[in-house]
Amino acid sequence: MNKKQKKSNGVPERDSKGRLFVNLMEDSGFKAVFADKDNKKLLVSMLNHLLPDYVRVKDIKHYRDREKTPDYLGAKKTILDLCCEGEDGSLFDIEVQQSDSPFMFERIVFYAAGEYHSQLERREEYDSLKPSYSIVFLSGKLWHEQMELSQHQPVTIAREFERQEMRKVDLLPDKVVTRYMFIEEKSRIFAPSTIFCIFAQLGRFNKSLEECSSELDYMFYWFKHGSEKEMIPEMFAGIPFLDDLGEATRVAGFSKEKYKEYLADMKNERDIIFFTKEHEKEARRQGREEGRVEGLEEGRAEGLEKGRAEGLEKGRAEGLEEGRAEGLEKGLEKGRAEGESEARRSIAVAMKSAGISLDQISQVTGLNLKTIETL
Repeated sequence: MNKKQKKSNGVPERDSKGRLFVNLMEDSGFKAVFADKDNKKLLVSMLNHLLPDYVRVKDIKHYRDREKTPDYLGAKKTILDLCCEGEDGSLFDIEVQQSDSPFMFERIVFYAAGEYHSQLERREEYDSLKPSYSIVFLSGKLWHEQMELSQHQPVTIAREFERQEMRKVDLLPDKVVTRYMFIEEKSRIFAPSTIFCIFAQLGRFNKSLEECSSELDYMFYWFKHGSEKEMIPEMFAGIPFLDDLGEATRVAGFSKEKYKEYLADMKNERDIIFFTKEHEKEARRQGREEGRVEGLEEGRAEGLEKGRAEGLEKGRAEGLEEGRAEGLEKGLEKGRAEGESEARRSIAVAMKSAGISLDQISQVTGLNLKTIETL
């Protein structure tokens, strides 16, 4: 019986969602495959497919703690999907993200800087620093690599909650992998032993299986669609990296212990997504409603005052109308901001009640631990 027919003792062929293969774009599936030390060779191959050609990983020396303790009270604690170290001391932090957050780029740079900083103990010399690579698989696209179609202006954080009303144009529509590093503006000379942020943006990958023409294409295809399939594509056979990737995602190939951990991670992931979506939706609704009420009140007051000052009936009418419009706009804007703040707090309270750790709550909501503890 070959490995494709073999079933693990006590492990079902399909997971709790009825899938033969795990979803590599979910934290639970990604960790089950790439954080498994038995899949070290697969991890090395995956890294080499994403890194620049002049950087090659030969081996993974060891896997590191996914949880990064902050250096000072009140600082953010970081929890990553996978942390490992290359044979030359290079650091790799790898994660998958399905959220469409305008802060994603800043967040990853923050993580990478923390990793780079954490290398040195007191009195160590700077020449001992090794490169720090943050690699992220995104289900969507980076916000700053898109522009608003109507005004052709960069998408700003202030527009975060108006996504449904925005029309955006992708500045790099065919570039799935984008790499950021320290580079001199004119000469293009880059600093080799510093920070690198690499994004695999699957929101730009739209090839069918038949259109794939490289191992990288097939890897992205399996990351995006593998969990929907009933079998590993025939073209994976004979290509070690792809064949190993397909088999590593097969649920029936997990050990009992690994499958149990995978299910626990899936449940935790579902809980976080549920609390985030439901409470954020309710808080935003409340924020918009409060904004409308407050805007109308402010509009009436400002309009009446302006009308009296002008002393004309026409002034009153125009003042009322303009005041209502301006007040409503101000109220809506204020409501959105207050709604977002309330959303984060509501999510944190609900997650605490469900027994989710403070570190995970902080990661989801962006609130610091001290604030969460007081809720």
